[in-house]
Amino acid sequence: MRCKDIERLIVDASVGGLSQEELRSSEDHLSSCSKCARLQEGLESIRVCLRNSSKPVLPDDLIQKTRELCYEEMRSLSAKQKKERRIRNHSIPKLIWAAIASLIVITGFLLLPLIRDIELEQTFSFPAVVVLFFIIQNAAMLFFTPVILQKFRSHNHHLGSA
Repeated sequence: MRCKDIERLIVDASVGGLSQEELRSSEDHLSSCSKCARLQEGLESIRVCLRNSSKPVLPDDLIQKTRELCYEEMRSLSAKQKKERRIRNHSIPKLIWAAIASLIVITGFLLLPLIRDIELEQTFSFPAVVVLFFIIQNAAMLFFTPVILQKFRSHNHHLGSA
């Protein structure tokens, strides 16, 4: 094995994640490579020093200031999230409502005269097909308007926060 592979195995061995084959390979390499053997000894001495050292004690005022800063940050994030929710939950603009209402009225005026003339086994004339096409188109527009508005708001929101 190459030294680079053994270095990875030395680090992995410290957490006990080596198979028997990897252990044998690393031991064989360490017996013949002084550079890798020094690396292993150095890492082991660092581990021993860390185990024997005491944990640092933080001053109480530092702990309190850190907590206050964290709470303040959480409050400001919460306020931002509420504001973002308000922006997203705005009602549908009046212009969109006017367009939807216009589509409904136009569809009604076009559809009512033709409904009276439709018989069950009748073939449809070209004007009837056109009117049905517009009805289906308007229904699709009415159905997808909320989806399009949500995407539009989401897109504008992301642009505004960038």
